[in-house]
Amino acid sequence: MAQDIRQKIFEKTGLTASAGVSSIKFVAKIASDENKPNGQCIITPDKIPAFLEVLPLGKIPGVGKVTLERLSALQLKTGKDVLDKGEDWMLRTLSNFGYDLYQKCAGNYEGKVHTERVRKSLSVEHTYEFDLDTEQACLNKLPGLLGELQKRLEKQNLTTSISKLSVKVKFSDFVSTTTDQVSDGLSIDVFNGLLKKAFARGKYKGVRLLGVGVGIKLDKKPEEQLSFDC
Repeated sequence: MAQDIRQKIFEKTGLTASAGVSSIKFVAKIASDENKPNGQCIITPDKIPAFLEVLPLGKIPGVGKVTLERLSALQLKTGKDVLDKGEDWMLRTLSNFGYDLYQKCAGNYEGKVHTERVRKSLSVEHTYEFDLDTEQACLNKLPGLLGELQKRLEKQNLTTSISKLSVKVKFSDFVSTTTDQVSDGLSIDVFNGLLKKAFARGKYKGVRLLGVGVGIKLDKKPEEQLSFDC
């Protein structure tokens, strides 16, 4: 499956991709870096212990520079060093962090796999059969685009999750420009202002595409770096 996905990425974009495959999420993530930029690394269950034993602790997700320095001061540099100290020692010395790190090095840390895609933006665009030659002609199209955008927001229950508004303009020479402004709700006045600003950048060139969009507030907090709880 990983090979098929990488091949499809290359066929569609011309870009290479690396992949890591394992029964443990964080091991697969580390494995994806092993054969960059265009390869894949498979760590089967029977090979996980040996892989983790020689793994530098700095490669484990969540172990940052400061944490790594403190681990090094305790002579902890690889997964084997952690396992040799034992679960009880890691828990006593480094509290919850030490316990979690030991579980990872022992291959007992599964981690959650999130399959839902987090939407960061939503937009509506329209390409016109004939170029819009004036600013007013473009402004006249905004209410229709805004109405369609509002329907899509309501359908996905995102009307109260807006963080910014944006306008996209593609000119007759296929050059595009985008303007945006922080806002917590839809406003025709703001969209009008953004469109005027974008249109002026074209120096009176015709417009073949208009788009309006919003940025979406993310409820998800950034992943925190592992830190010592002691």
